[in-house]
Amino acid sequence: MNLSEQNQRDHYNNNFDTENYKHKNYGSYLMRKEISQNFFIKFPQKSTLGRVLEIGCNNGMLSQYLKGFYDSFCGIDIADKAIDFANKSFAIEDKVEFKKLNICTNDSSLGKFDTIIFNSSLHHMPFTNELFQNIHSYSNTDTLIIFLEPHSNNKFFQIARFIRAKIDKSFTEDQNFFVPEKLNLKLNNYGFKVLKNEYYGFLTPAFSEVSFPPEFVFRQFAKIFIIIDKFLYKFLPKGVLKFSWKYGTYCKIK
Repeated sequence: MNLSEQNQRDHYNNNFDTENYKHKNYGSYLMRKEISQNFFIKFPQKSTLGRVLEIGCNNGMLSQYLKGFYDSFCGIDIADKAIDFANKSFAIEDKVEFKKLNICTNDSSLGKFDTIIFNSSLHHMPFTNELFQNIHSYSNTDTLIIFLEPHSNNKFFQIARFIRAKIDKSFTEDQNFFVPEKLNLKLNNYGFKVLKNEYYGFLTPAFSEVSFPPEFVFRQFAKIFIIIDKFLYKFLPKGVLKFSWKYGTYCKIK
């Protein structure tokens, strides 16, 4: 079930400070940066992302995790509080900007982008023609579209999410976790050519969502988790990696 836009906006505004605190924890920051640079730079083998559009940008931190790898960065989100924070914290004239906008509402003034990113945001959104038509409208034939999502292959992780949903008020009931192969089929039906899927993260995605005191101790654990996930990605067969926490789907317009 997807919440109405107003309910989503109210929820994200009300829980923004709690969620934003995680990004201020340096251990969480290290893990989120590692995940972001893997999925958006290393796996697609891109030295630069060109002109970037992030859909569902929240507090704008992705612009910091990917700093140095884009020419310009535009983030859009429906949450006022997140956009206000992002603009006050990270906006740079003619370089980095953030706008309050629903992706299901077209804004032709945005223009075209070289890279379009959904950073764990698609599973909060309704699958509508408007959503995918607007992705098309912001794309060129060579635009790389990346969907980074948690998925439902690992039942242990699904149980962990179920428990979190019961105890964490910031965890919304609208989330729809995908089976990668089924998402590929849906994207194909909406006019996208799926180039590949990448799987990563048994520890860092989960622990980047929490913040344990004292911070200097958690920071050391974060570094260990990053090393372990790198090792697992390098040596585990892809059939086993499919049970990791997150996966990236890389697409272009047909």
